[in-house]
Amino acid sequence: METVQLVLRTAVLCGVFLSGCVGKCGFRASAPSRHAPKVVMGRDYWTMLYSYFFTNPGWDAMIAGDASLSAFDNHDLRELPVFRDCALQDFSCRPPPDTTTGLATWRTVKENFYIGNHHYEGMEACAKQDRPLQVIFGSKRNRKAFCGEITLDYDDYARWKVRHPNLTVFHTLSEWDNDVRGHIIYAHGSPKTNAIEEARRLAVRRFIGILPSNRYERVALQKKYFDRQVELYYGDRDHIGALHCSNLIGNLAAAWGAREIIVETTNTTSPGGGDNEMRWEMAAMFTRGAARQFNIPWGWYSAIFMNGFEADGTFVGDSVCNYPQSASEAVRRTGAGGIRSPAGGISRSLNRRSWYYGYLNGASYVQQEGWHRVLLRFDSNVGKIVLSPRGEDFAAFHDFTMAHPDRGTPYTPVAVLVPFAQGYAAEGGYPWRDSSYGYTAGDQAVDAVFFSIVPGFERGAMTRRGGEFNLHNTSMAMMYDVISPDAPQDGKELLDVFKSYRALVVVGDYPDRSFERQLSAYTKAGGEVVRIDPASLPDVDDKTVADIRSGRRRFPNVEACLKKLQDKFFPVKVVGDCQYGLNQTKTGLWLWCFNNKGITKFADREQVVDPSASSEICVDVGNLNVRRVSELLTGQSLVVENGSFRFVIPAGDIAVFELSE
Repeated sequence: METVQLVLRTAVLCGVFLSGCVGKCGFRASAPSRHAPKVVMGRDYWTMLYSYFFTNPGWDAMIAGDASLSAFDNHDLRELPVFRDCALQDFSCRPPPDTTTGLATWRTVKENFYIGNHHYEGMEACAKQDRPLQVIFGSKRNRKAFCGEITLDYDDYARWKVRHPNLTVFHTLSEWDNDVRGHIIYAHGSPKTNAIEEARRLAVRRFIGILPSNRYERVALQKKYFDRQVELYYGDRDHIGALHCSNLIGNLAAAWGAREIIVETTNTTSPGGGDNEMRWEMAAMFTRGAARQFNIPWGWYSAIFMNGFEADGTFVGDSVCNYPQSASEAVRRTGAGGIRSPAGGISRSLNRRSWYYGYLNGASYVQQEGWHRVLLRFDSNVGKIVLSPRGEDFAAFHDFTMAHPDRGTPYTPVAVLVPFAQGYAAEGGYPWRDSSYGYTAGDQAVDAVFFSIVPGFERGAMTRRGGEFNLHNTSMAMMYDVISPDAPQDGKELLDVFKSYRALVVVGDYPDRSFERQLSAYTKAGGEVVRIDPASLPDVDDKTVADIRSGRRRFPNVEACLKKLQDKFFPVKVVGDCQYGLNQTKTGLWLWCFNNKGITKFADREQVVDPSASSEICVDVGNLNVRRVSELLTGQSLVVENGSFRFVIPAGDIAVFELSE
């Protein structure tokens, strides 16, 4: 039976060290300043959408005189707050120069854009200079960018930046965890029959070098790729943005100088429908923790694709929600990628929950992937583009963020310390999603913590029945960040990071343990440290990862340890089947609760909601001086009796409670 080694120190309540406490410290205790969502251009939250009709006024002139665009001439949509107020992202998708040119990338900014496709002209209209601007040059992500010389026109770039003073970051690294993995497979795969492709493969292979044999060699390769991408983006280290997806490696980018990290929330599974679920709770914990550790903003990119099963049991890759944009466009289109239809992709409910989850967890912006296909549809009755049902949801979400701008600071009194090189996968298991890197007793200790917070289950069987499992109901509060104590960081700064938490949970393998000095100073200041001893957990064997993911292997002593931390540091008790967390606002607390059950969604069908899966919760606020409770999405006022209140959350729905004195 596993045991948990505990090193406990009495936490100093209400001191400078622990300014984020609530409960006995007083209802209005302030959160650690380091934890507050970062302010970008005057606000700590932006809804972000890529540049297109309605979002960018610079596109409006293109509609005039072009009959093919008449459906987009909808003034009412243009004036909706969700489009009028949003920040912008401009994207170029032109491939890099042909390999035969010997150039890795286009020399000027304009050359990255196709001529006549409106994106460059829309960007150069500079229509929203009072809002953040992000830019992605798709050409620089292409494998061709590894095959030639980097010859850039830095003077042209300098002039371009002057015209765009609101540039916050480039997506310098976009899905860079998946990209490096793809480059490794491409470089060391079979020779290509096409001479140009073979030359390209060999060029990428020269860049990659030998196959990484362990997690530390993989980190070194990620650093090499990071530096290459910075070079491709004019060497501009002041505007580096890094988006990760399957592997939660925002800590790497942040430590190496990224100015912003972004996590993509995706919903994929293997063709066999295995247990490799993308757990969005972990995505938030890791990304927010890395951003707080290095004092930078972070973003939440809501993907729409779904790899899963059709109602007849057929597995399909890349099912996506896609509404027709014209009268002539087919309602359902299929292609190499899979299903394209209004019924495709993740469910409407999960899509909606993803936006609120990012906002409530402190992201500086939330962005919807492929938004114009998801949020807009052609209405044949009026001959215009209008909001789709999901568009109506997104507009309401944006209006909520504007009506309640003080979402406060997510309350995370505990940090889980995970090794810098872990390359933790959103679904848990093998570091870097690569079994060849090994799986140690220390890795199992890492999983023991995260699968105690959100237990595993037989995802394969449940997915075949139309289950969606990216957000999960659990009895554990969402009160954790993840930080890397062995990251390259100044020791004093690391100690300041430690001191912004009331307790630290240490797991994993650390070749470099110099951070123990900071841990010692932290405990002397009154902090509480919990160490999960790998030797106390079950032995690691070939079935360990599968058993953890499926829930067949549980860690009751680790669960009990985390429950004690929750009882000690989480000021309310939520009884009922839901997921929940707290935010500290200027005037009190927000308690947010999600009911993630009751939705059936196949890759080719609209969602089905089971009303019987509603969840009644009882919230005990007895330790707090709560006199008023308002549910902010419905506007309901709730009665507090004997220190508690009740509420019913419908299936697949959300509740946000404002707790006031």
